[in-house]
Amino acid sequence: MQDGVQDGVQDGDAELTRARYYRTFLGMNGRFRAITGAVASVTLVLCAASAAGQTAPPAPPAQAPAPVPESSSEGASPAPAPQAPPSQYPPGQAPPSQYPPGQAPPGQYPQNQYPPGQYGYPAGQYPPGQYPPQQYPPGQYPYPPALPPASVDDPEHHVHDGFYLRLSLPLGWQSTHFEFDSGSTRRTDFTVAGFAAGLDLRLGGTPAQGLAIGVQILSTSARDTDVSLPSDEPPADGEPIAEQERSDVVASSSLLGFFVDYFPNARENWHLGASIGLATNVIDHDGVGDPELDNAGGLGGALWTGYGWWLSKNWSIACLGQLNLSMGESSSEAMKARSLSLVGMASVLYH
Repeated sequence: MQDGVQDGVQDGDAELTRARYYRTFLGMNGRFRAITGAVASVTLVLCAASAAGQTAPPAPPAQAPAPVPESSSEGASPAPAPQAPPSQYPPGQAPPSQYPPGQAPPGQYPQNQYPPGQYGYPAGQYPPGQYPPQQYPPGQYPYPPALPPASVDDPEHHVHDGFYLRLSLPLGWQSTHFEFDSGSTRRTDFTVAGFAAGLDLRLGGTPAQGLAIGVQILSTSARDTDVSLPSDEPPADGEPIAEQERSDVVASSSLLGFFVDYFPNARENWHLGASIGLATNVIDHDGVGDPELDNAGGLGGALWTGYGWWLSKNWSIACLGQLNLSMGESSSEAMKARSLSLVGMASVLYH
């Protein structure tokens, strides 16, 4: 009996539990329906308001068709088509930063004209053809600037013509050999050789353009400090002869003659020339002089060539190389002399 009572109690509890769950489900279902109905009502109200406030956009104004020009003849060309607005950048010019530095798009620059430093040329050097002939940027080509052309109004500008005046300073080497007749003098043969210096003066005119002739005066001298040069006169009492055998000797060679100076191009300064005339070789020493044995006259000449640079309309400077020759004998024919010198000259010319 107790078991029956317990079973009845358990069944009653189960019924109560099921009833409680059912009431809870019904409550939740009611609340869900209420919320769903409220959301649907709000949505309908908003859609109705939006539909009521929306208006149609105004229609654009009608454009009249463009008038067609009357053609004067049946073969007239039709009206040009409307052109599109210009692009943002002109042809061949790209916006900044579009291309890497030093790389331009093809066709951006005319032929043979490139921006500096873009196509493998060092700074200051540009491709051939960019500059006119003989007109190059400063410092690009190792050619000296060309001399300005002669003025059309002055045909004598930078032309070797007219009066000729050249003053030169010879510096070089000279050797003069003196030979004596053993039957008439106690002097023995000797040679004076060494550094030579002198002076060269030429005066003349120009019979033809680029060809100058005139008179030349040339003198060069060399020195020797130890030459045996005894005299025909006997030594003084008590003076040994050996002391008179040593002397300081200067041998001078001079030329007075006619010259020819030729410029192959009368507007340039390269030239060559020659001269011939009377020559004299003189001995100057510390011993007792003998005019018959200290002076030998004869013939001489010179050959030269050189190049110069214009300073002004008629003045120029030049460097020359010159070879001088002379020979002769004394009036008594007891001494003969031969002289050879090779000198370089710096000169100033008016021509």
